[in-house]
Amino acid sequence: MAIPPSLTIQTPVGGSIVAPSARAIVVDISQPGTNSGREFHIAINAVNVLTVIAGVATFVGAAYTCVISTPSASVERVTLTRTSDWPNPSDLDITAAYRELPAGPIYAASAACLVASYTFQAGSPYPGQPDVSRESSISLAITTTATVLSAELSISGDSAVLFSPPGPAVWSMPDFVGRLVYAGGTLSIVADPRRVFDSEQVVDVELSLHLDAGGAVSIRNSFLYQFHVRASTTSLFNPALRFTRLDRVFENAAASETLRYMLRGALLPRPLSPSFEAALYLQIMRSSIGSVALQFHRTDLDAEIDRFVAEDIPDVATVDAAITEVNLLWESVLLEAGELGLPRDLLQLIAKTYESPYPHERVGAACAIIFAQAPLRA
Repeated sequence: MAIPPSLTIQTPVGGSIVAPSARAIVVDISQPGTNSGREFHIAINAVNVLTVIAGVATFVGAAYTCVISTPSASVERVTLTRTSDWPNPSDLDITAAYRELPAGPIYAASAACLVASYTFQAGSPYPGQPDVSRESSISLAITTTATVLSAELSISGDSAVLFSPPGPAVWSMPDFVGRLVYAGGTLSIVADPRRVFDSEQVVDVELSLHLDAGGAVSIRNSFLYQFHVRASTTSLFNPALRFTRLDRVFENAAASETLRYMLRGALLPRPLSPSFEAALYLQIMRSSIGSVALQFHRTDLDAEIDRFVAEDIPDVATVDAAITEVNLLWESVLLEAGELGLPRDLLQLIAKTYESPYPHERVGAACAIIFAQAPLRA
């Protein structure tokens, strides 16, 4: 029994973004017949642009050229090339059809694509970057002539943010916070994971987009890359033996001392946990305060929290439950910090953050008010 013909659109691939200058459409006909009446057609966006009868090509208009070749004994290849770039942006809905006889069965293939120019840029960390901090934020951007219907950023398989214009970005809080801006054809995202990456983790970053050009065709496309987290080192130095002003009683500040004491017990889950100062710092960096109040940033503590292991990081809900016990003292803590000389704008930021419905934000604010008092109590 003879093998029936089949069609494959080799180029462009269905569902892809096609560059305006990628003008060729390549269709392979497997097991073609030899009947003199056999026909082949290519239609673009439901308009027939090429008819081939018995090897003779006829064009609709003068916008294309055609080459027919035989890459193998069982394959006939039709290459249709546009003489100018595709409109940008535009739909490219291709249908190829073939039949052996005028009244015979029709064999067909189709590919729906989107013509658009785009530039994808992974800012930090860059693709393949080694030795990335366990506390790293992730920034990326794409500029395209197509319209973004929706976008999703996933980090190691976890959805970080969903966006469907014109609505706001929806972050997967409390695990992720960040900033997303879509304007002038550019989608920019900065994602801040609230949990540190594992030592030596290979992190997958995937941006999934739903795009269209204002026509009937819309496609889904993804951009995927990886970076590598640095290895945590084991040091003979035990951070738990490093004492700072935070480890001593806050005298003449009963409310702040009560909160300091509660946090110290909640944030140091084991005897060999890193220092109390680093434990406070980690929680601050995991809250929005860490992104806004740059005065908290310290490179020495960045290096110390890179040595944290899972056992050193208590569940944020547990810490939140601990500080809830001192809620009645919160106004007194703010008052004591103000009298000590903390800047008014910083106090307002901390107070507003503490009112958040998210535990990691409240914990970050509580840690910040204690952390910021230490240098003034030396």
